[in-house]
Amino acid sequence: MTLRKPELPAGAHRDLSLALHELHRKAGWPSVRDLERAINVDLVRRTRIYDAFTSPRLPAWGVLSVLVPELASRVPQMDADEQVNRFHQLWDMAAQAEDARTPAWSVVLTDAGGRKIPLVVLIRSVTGAGLAEVTEMLVHCPATLAAGLTQEGAERLVSRIEALGALAEAREGER
Repeated sequence: MTLRKPELPAGAHRDLSLALHELHRKAGWPSVRDLERAINVDLVRRTRIYDAFTSPRLPAWGVLSVLVPELASRVPQMDADEQVNRFHQLWDMAAQAEDARTPAWSVVLTDAGGRKIPLVVLIRSVTGAGLAEVTEMLVHCPATLAAGLTQEGAERLVSRIEALGALAEAREGER
């Protein structure tokens, strides 16, 4: 099963994401559940594997360090150690680029508007927060939804929020 790719600007993080999706395809698109069973590590649950493929956040190296060899082992004649080294280089470049991003932008929800359910779905997909945490954000506006974004990413998120009838601002200088 193909997993949706996160919307990422051009750069090292996007290169990492595309490489991970390509490896997933070459491995025959194993399900997240099958990968969880095969990896069998308590710290890497299904949601963290799913997020490595779909979240706009940079996945932790610990997740990739067990996910990549499992995917590579499913591809005939692919060297798992070589893939781990390749992915570590991609991950390291993405992590460095993320640290160097300046100025950082944040998105602040200023008014939740009337259409709460689609807004809750959007906020949960962006933040990874639970339902109770998102409900708190909606009740206690203004609330910071995301920080450390590029200007383009912040403006795109504000547009998506405003399309749902809520109000949000992109603010410069917040990580």
